[in-house]
Amino acid sequence: MICLWLILAAGWSQDVFSQEKLAPNRYWVQFADKNGSPFQLNAPEMYLSTKAIERRNRSRIPIRVSDLPVNPSYLDSLRRCGATVLNRSRWFNAATIECSSDSVLDLISKLSFVTKRSAVKYDIPEPTSNLAFAQVKLNPPLKHWRDTLYRYGSSENQIMMLKGHILHNNGYRGEGMTIAVLDGGFYHANELPAFDSICANKQIMGAIDFAFHQDDVYKLSDHGMKCLSTIGGNMPGQLIGTAPKASFWLLRSEETESENLVEEANWISAAEFADSVGVDIISSSLGYYKFDMPELSHKREDCDGGHALVSLGADMASSKGILVVNSAGNEGSDPWHYVTPAGDGRYVLTVGAVDFAGNHAYFSSFGPSADGRIKPDVCARGVSASVQGTNGYVGKSSGTSFSCPITSGMVACLWQAFPSLSNIDIIELIRKSSSQYFAPDSILGYGIPDYAKAFEIMNNYSEKSLYYQEKTLAGNNPWMVFPNPFSDLLELQFRLNSFAGPQESELQNHDEITVNLADLTGRSLHQYHFDLREYPYFRLPTIDLSTLSAGAYILQIKSPYGSGSQKIFKNN
Repeated sequence: MICLWLILAAGWSQDVFSQEKLAPNRYWVQFADKNGSPFQLNAPEMYLSTKAIERRNRSRIPIRVSDLPVNPSYLDSLRRCGATVLNRSRWFNAATIECSSDSVLDLISKLSFVTKRSAVKYDIPEPTSNLAFAQVKLNPPLKHWRDTLYRYGSSENQIMMLKGHILHNNGYRGEGMTIAVLDGGFYHANELPAFDSICANKQIMGAIDFAFHQDDVYKLSDHGMKCLSTIGGNMPGQLIGTAPKASFWLLRSEETESENLVEEANWISAAEFADSVGVDIISSSLGYYKFDMPELSHKREDCDGGHALVSLGADMASSKGILVVNSAGNEGSDPWHYVTPAGDGRYVLTVGAVDFAGNHAYFSSFGPSADGRIKPDVCARGVSASVQGTNGYVGKSSGTSFSCPITSGMVACLWQAFPSLSNIDIIELIRKSSSQYFAPDSILGYGIPDYAKAFEIMNNYSEKSLYYQEKTLAGNNPWMVFPNPFSDLLELQFRLNSFAGPQESELQNHDEITVNLADLTGRSLHQYHFDLREYPYFRLPTIDLSTLSAGAYILQIKSPYGSGSQKIFKNN
């Protein structure tokens, strides 16, 4: 259960708990229920596309109350009170309204179906692995031709760094996958040469503005256009995207002239639309922490995946089977240098930036998340990435804004090869292929993925192969600890797990893991015992070592599948 604590704006009446101020004159109104709705759980075709329903069925995700649209009569009541309804959220049973009158807000607060309590709890189901149930498609082994299918031009490095050309050569270019790009505008993406192919082949499914509801997102910010070009661009010899055969929804959620909390609400509405039309991947080069109204800005402790509205929305999208790829943020050289929401999402694939040689980009935000999880997850090129320029020529742009869509396209190619896997399976597979999988950090996360390796790991999968073979990959130290150095909380993950972990029948009563914390002399300080059957993916509970003095220690693990020790360091 994840909680969002509603913020009370200064000067509000203390009984108006239902309306969170998102921006000047714009508010989030929370509804208490979906009673009397004309929509029913047993008729999802009324509000979800066939593709959206198929995605849920494929990943064994039930239709839930959160899928039901907001009761239309509730929205009509808001309008009768004098408010303008801008967007609505079925996942969180809420609406974004515009209103400049305190009397209208007072009328809304008195509606019987508007929540009157000061805190609203949102139940976000945990996404799960599908590997144990999926009929995994086995593909022919990859052919590593010397020549490439595409003439990549200036985009060669950003694709070959990820071994994306190998997937392209073998026919995995994003066909059948749908990507929603959430951004601030897509300037002339319907005209510029990088998009000739996706326009001619009707790969752009539609473009919608959830920020100001204007008709033409192609006249707005060029940021989304440049991001799109790194995925869907096709200019032989100049610029090729990472998934040039994918289909796209272009969704504007960002208000580029200001920075307000309402943009997080816009993001949720756009993501919900993407879900309803059957999108597979959301590519979001957006991040939020500092707003024009300082009292609404996120604090560091809020960036734990469970507080920021956009992070809750991203995790809810993940629970619906969508793979959310989000930029880590460009605050690496700022006093605030951490990953920004929604990059702190618990089930979000968060992408940092590196240069052409794979070195950390100085601007790329650092992890971990506020609750100590590895962030960013992975990295891709974000320094001088090749993009479509507004002048028709290929240009260069820097930022995690571009490492994110470069990654989104590669995700589409990999998922195309194994369509029965869940979004969480794909994320685990990408992590396993990455350069720092056995030693993740708060700079590059799990490192730079090798998508050809990810393909081969999955293509060689058998029921027990990943579970038992990873002991060999990991050598004598089949587990990892992060962050290291740490401040208070330490997280452990056993490396022997497959995506679904061993079957319950394989786990015996002796399958217990013992964690021993010792000082440098070998004297035991604390000991912990865990039953492996209780922990999916073999991620053990976070250990609280806040009372431990700063310094170096030895962490020892014993289990039936391998043992090891590691020096750890506690900061002041």
